[in-house]
Amino acid sequence: MNSVKEAMTREPSVVIRAVTRTRSWLSVQRGLWLDYVAIFGVFAVVYVAIAKFNSLYYHDSAHYLARALWYSGMSRQDAFDIVYKMHVANGWEPTTTIQGLFDWGLVAPRVVLPFISVPFIWAFGTIGLAVTTGIITFLLIFSLYKFLSRRYGRAAAVVTVVLMQSSFLIMVFCVGMLTESLSALWGVATLAAAFRYQRDPRLRWVVVMVAVTVLSAFTRQATLIVAGAFVVAWMMSRLALRPARWGIPALVVAGTSVMTQVIQTWLFPFSQGDQYMRMTGTDSLWGAVRATPSLAKHIFLQELTSYAKQDQALLVLIGLAVISMLVFWRRTESHLLLGALLATALYTITNGNSTDFRYAVPGVVFFLASIALLVANLMARAGSADGVAAEPFNAPATAAV
Repeated sequence: MNSVKEAMTREPSVVIRAVTRTRSWLSVQRGLWLDYVAIFGVFAVVYVAIAKFNSLYYHDSAHYLARALWYSGMSRQDAFDIVYKMHVANGWEPTTTIQGLFDWGLVAPRVVLPFISVPFIWAFGTIGLAVTTGIITFLLIFSLYKFLSRRYGRAAAVVTVVLMQSSFLIMVFCVGMLTESLSALWGVATLAAAFRYQRDPRLRWVVVMVAVTVLSAFTRQATLIVAGAFVVAWMMSRLALRPARWGIPALVVAGTSVMTQVIQTWLFPFSQGDQYMRMTGTDSLWGAVRATPSLAKHIFLQELTSYAKQDQALLVLIGLAVISMLVFWRRTESHLLLGALLATALYTITNGNSTDFRYAVPGVVFFLASIALLVANLMARAGSADGVAAEPFNAPATAAV
C-alpha cells in the first residue's frame, strides 16, 4: 500500500519533468527555425526538381521494390510482373527471372529497406518505395545537421549540409528507390554512437554500434566503409599516442561487419572474387591484383569525368574534404575520412565499375565532418581577423553529439 502511495506521489514529478523537458526541447527547436528553413527549403527544391525531371526507379530498384511488394502480401509472380512493366516503361529490357530477382546472393540479404517500405506500399502502391526513401533522406539531412551542429556549430553545419544537397549525384541516389540514403543514415548513427562512447564509455553505446552495423549490413553490404574509418582512426590514435577510445568502436564495428558478411555469404552465396576477376579480365586473384593499378586508374578517371560533366558541386565537396584532411592531418576527422576513402576504393575496385560516387554515399558523413571542421575553422579565423574575439575552431574528440 505504501509503495502504491509513493508511486502516486512520485508520478506528478515524473510528468512535470517530462513536460518541462518537452517545453525546453520545443523552445530550442523554435530557436533553430532559420536553420531549418535554409536546410529543408533547399531539400524541398532539390527533391521536387529530381522527382520531376528524373526517374526515381533504377535497375537495382527492381530487387527492392519486388521484395517490398512480396512482403506486403503479393505473390512473387505478381511482384515480378509489376517490376517487369516498370523496366519496360523506363526503356530497359528485363534480363532476370523470378529466382534471380528475389534470390540473387548479392541483393537477397538487403531486406531492411523493403521491410520498412511495406506500410508505404500499402498506402501508396508501388510509389511507396520512393516515399520511403524520400522520408529517409529527410531524416538523413536532419541527423547530419544535428550531428554536425553539435560538434562544429550551427553555421558550419548549415553550410555543409546545404553543400551536400547541392550535389546532384548524392541527392539523386538518396531520394531514388535505392538503399543509399538508409545506408548513409546508419553511417551517421554509428559515428554519433562512437563519439558518444569517447566521452561516455558505457556498454550501451557498444550495443548501439553493433545493432546499427547489423541493420546496415542487411540494408546494403557497405559496412566496411564505417569499419575502415574506425580502424584507421584507432591506428592513428595509437601512433599519435592520444588517449582517444577508438579501439572498442573499431573492434566491434569491424568484427560485426566481417561476421555479418561471412553469415550472408554462407546463407546467400555470392563471390566478390569472381566479380573482381571478371572485371579485370583475369582468371586468378593474383592476376586480378596485378591488374588492379590499371583498373583503379580507369575507374578514377571515369569518376572525375562524370563529376566534371554533371556534378561540379560534388567536385567542390570532395575537394574541400580532401583539403581539410590534409590541413588537419592530426585530427580524428581526417583519419576517419582516410579510412572511409580506402574502404570505398576497395568496394569500387573489386566491383570493377565506376559508380558515380554511389558506393561512397554510405560514408558521406565522413566527408561532411571533414568539411564542417574546415568551415568552422575558417569562420573562426575570419571572425578573429574582423576584430571579433574568436579562436581557430578545435572541437574536442569528446564533444557532445
